[in-house]
Amino acid sequence: EILQNRLSVTVRDDGLGFGAVASNGTGLGLQNIRERLKLIYKDKAQIIISPNQPSGVCVTIEIPYEIAK
Repeated sequence: EILQNRLSVTVRDDGLGFGAVASNGTGLGLQNIRERLKLIYKDKAQIIISPNQPSGVCVTIEIPYEIAK
């Protein structure tokens, strides 16, 4: 979706969600995404993670959007 010169991509799942069960993950994936967005877009990009209703997780990434001339 394009909103106010920003490309917004949202992914939702209906799984258990964060913290429902113990995880053996390292937690590096989200940190890597945040660092990559900052490297490419500085402070003009964001990642928003929130609970999905009634269950699961919703993740939205927003980046600047501009039509090439």
